[in-house]
Amino acid sequence: MNKEKTGTEAARKIRQLERKHFDKAQFCQQHNMKLDEIKHREIAEALNEAAWAVEDAFKLGYVSPKEPERSAP
Repeated sequence: MNKEKTGTEAARKIRQLERKHFDKAQFCQQHNMKLDEIKHREIAEALNEAAWAVEDAFKLGYVSPKEPERSAP
């Protein structure tokens, strides 16, 4: 009976460890998803700022340099 009790305790401990590591893995997965969300939001903000800067430049009358006019042959 002592071996049976030891086996039961070992099985219980293994289940507890599995549960602990499963919970930890779930936390890590959710945390990584949150970090990805933050990264993508920051990238989107940087792209929006660049787009707004270009848009403002055109609204303020920025004109790209023209090519020199060529004389007709």
